[in-house]
Amino acid sequence: MKNKIDGLLKIAVEKGDTAGANVLVLKDGNEVAYCESGFRDIENNVPITRDTIFRLYSQTKPITAAAVMLLVSQGKIDLNSWLSDYMPEYADMYVNIGGERRPAANHITAGMLMNMSSGIAYPDGSSEGGRQSGEVFWTIENRLFSDNPVTTAEFAEMTSRNDLCFEPGEQFMYGASADILGALVEKVSGMSFRDFLRANFFEPMDMNDTDFYVPAENRRGWQRFTTTPKTVLPRSRPIIWVFGTSVILFLRSSPEVRGFAPHLTTMQNLLQCF
Repeated sequence: MKNKIDGLLKIAVEKGDTAGANVLVLKDGNEVAYCESGFRDIENNVPITRDTIFRLYSQTKPITAAAVMLLVSQGKIDLNSWLSDYMPEYADMYVNIGGERRPAANHITAGMLMNMSSGIAYPDGSSEGGRQSGEVFWTIENRLFSDNPVTTAEFAEMTSRNDLCFEPGEQFMYGASADILGALVEKVSGMSFRDFLRANFFEPMDMNDTDFYVPAENRRGWQRFTTTPKTVLPRSRPIIWVFGTSVILFLRSSPEVRGFAPHLTTMQNLLQCF
């Protein structure tokens, strides 16, 4: 198995499909194989290693769900309760299908956020709710490095004004539900989402390299892929991930604690979850 994985990673790096990657295989809680290939910093010829810090992308959503379920186990969140019981701004929602806008017949519940049947969209030009979501995300980006970045609570309030793409609970749609869960955790716990996760998960499980940003002392382990020779990383911005011509900004300050927001971790830290 290890030889096959090593071969696939090597081919992917040589073909330019990725700058670098690592793979860990566990069986019954035991490590079966670990493989790595390529670079975490092409410019400085620094290879991928077991302690390389990666962005988790939407793998952060299970962490958000775990935070919610912890509060459920404590009796602080009821998955069948209306979201508006915790966040009143979600009391009067509207559904917009094909340009026809009407009051929602159903209320969004916390459980609908968990299974993504809330009707809350990600930015998407194919629906009015998606278009409105795009405006919210654009506002976040524009204020990201200002003195007034969008907070988690403000993001949730802004999103509550958006139309839903269907009746809550009617169907599944991969959207911004996890973002709202982050705000729900903050509202119920009285803590920032980052502080809640650190206090209840990362610190107790010794996941010391898992966070919403890379501390200065750990940036030597940061996955800084630069695949275009002419690409220059703006030094004034703390964390920027570059791949080809795409530049993805890491949220700093309060916007980085939304439910979907990019957590950063190492493979070794992920082992703590198993």
